[in-house]
Amino acid sequence: MAIEGSQHAVSSFDTENENTECPLQIKQKKHPSYLCSHSGLILAFFASGLFSVSNVCVKLVTTVHPFEVVLIRLLFALAYVIPVMLYKNVDFCEFRDIQYIWFIVSCVSLSAGFVCLFIAISMIPVGNVVVLYSIRPIITAFMSCCCLSESVTWLDFVLGFVSIVGIAAITKPEFIFGNLSFNESMTSGHYVLGNCMAIVVALFSSLAFVSMRKLGKKVSVLAIIFYTSLCGVVITSIPLYIMNRFSLPSSLSEWQYVVVTVLSSLLAELVFLKSLQNEKATFVAIIRTMDIVFSCILEYICLGHQPDWTDIGGAVLIIISSIGIMIQKMYVGKPD
Repeated sequence: MAIEGSQHAVSSFDTENENTECPLQIKQKKHPSYLCSHSGLILAFFASGLFSVSNVCVKLVTTVHPFEVVLIRLLFALAYVIPVMLYKNVDFCEFRDIQYIWFIVSCVSLSAGFVCLFIAISMIPVGNVVVLYSIRPIITAFMSCCCLSESVTWLDFVLGFVSIVGIAAITKPEFIFGNLSFNESMTSGHYVLGNCMAIVVALFSSLAFVSMRKLGKKVSVLAIIFYTSLCGVVITSIPLYIMNRFSLPSSLSEWQYVVVTVLSSLLAELVFLKSLQNEKATFVAIIRTMDIVFSCILEYICLGHQPDWTDIGGAVLIIISSIGIMIQKMYVGKPD
């Protein structure tokens, strides 16, 4: 660097100060730039936006079955991860000292959750799906207690109850809210099934998180992505073959929506993983709650869907409970 070179030139007149550092350099080391010190949070913010774009584009695809959109997305993931695994000499088949049951559970739950996510988005508003999916920290806390013998405090139960109230406000069960009116594009059966699918996504995601925690660092992340994508291809191909629903997008706009869905989803996943490398997982997870805001805004702009007061209230309750769980885990994990 120019500053470093000029500093060595000046210090050459005094041999005692030859190895000293410029005060400006010391200040730069102690006070890195804002973008560098917060790069993980900035990347997580962009990942939220990309995930929201992908979710809304799935809603805009009407002539292609959600299974086929997932299939295309997973094939792109395979095309990306296989060359990387070959370049880094990651073994495809040989895993030593791992519990195979947890490896299988993690791959199956990740792929099944991905399929359920796209199905839920095709049935109910994107904002509702993202909000219900955000209860995964609550479910993870209780699953960790059962599978990993982690402690559960009274605050976990309180926040869990708050999240259940938020779920009730969004799903609007008939015994509380009475009969609901639906538009032409949504029936009562689709509404109930879509909400159930969104909750199942959260269950699968929490199960995948716990199983990967059980595996630790014994398996490469690339191997998990590879087998998850492979498992998802099988899960989506069989129903498509049985239903004979393999079809190509019928118009140029449909092709554009499919391409944007696939690319934004894949790019969001890469950006999200990069953000986890540069920032604590708790802070990244808190930033990821912006998915709800982005999804609601994009859905209103692209589809004209405006959430009602119960949806907003339920979203606020779930965000509060999820952030509360993540902050609590962060402080419990700190050494005294």
